[in-house]
Amino acid sequence: TTLDGDDTPIRQWLFYATMPYHEARHCEQSWLMLQGQLTGAIAMPTGPHSRGVQPTLTPDKRAELLIALGFPEAIVKRALQSRHNFPESSIPLVRAWVDSIQGRGQASRMQVLAHLSRSPTNFNSYVNLPEEADAWAVERAVSALFRARLAAKGAGDALEGVRALFGEQ
Repeated sequence: TTLDGDDTPIRQWLFYATMPYHEARHCEQSWLMLQGQLTGAIAMPTGPHSRGVQPTLTPDKRAELLIALGFPEAIVKRALQSRHNFPESSIPLVRAWVDSIQGRGQASRMQVLAHLSRSPTNFNSYVNLPEEADAWAVERAVSALFRARLAAKGAGDALEGVRALFGEQ
């Protein structure tokens, strides 16, 4: 089993090694959405299926509303304190996530998720959701780094490379 051939064992290892990065990115997405909402740079949609928070409200009032909507108070307060660290360059991406999860794309997203649980053939629709495409991109980047590190070790066998990477004999 090599990096160039049938690498099922290494793909399995990479899946388990990189999936936490994918899931951690979802946590980061949630944090950025919350920070953006508290700064007013990201308005929560006010559609029938959304938790609308108006951007004209003060950050403290937005925090109160988010807490009343069920967001954990400690997390909202921490995001409120750090809202000045919200990267303005991320606004378009964060808006796409908010729109997909709580805005105009919410109904479509719910259909994709419902169909995914019934049939994995809808996987492409799932990975193309803005928040998923972003998380999968992070996972692919980490996987590429691991693969490059394994290849740099010069191991002919990818599993040998994994062992070498972690100092195992």
